[in-house]
Amino acid sequence: MLEGAGAVFIAENGGGIGVRLKLNRSEVKRIGVLENEGGIVGTDAVP
Repeated sequence: MLEGAGAVFIAENGGGIGVRLKLNRSEVKRIGVLENEGGIVGTDAVP
């Protein structure tokens, strides 16, 4: 069920087990666009 949604389960391979989300090219491109929409990162002046 999760595999159908794009989850890829990684077996123990020396680096540990895990889960990765498999994305297609258009999804990767869209994420790249969204990551750059925030503008320039500034510092917070929190007292």
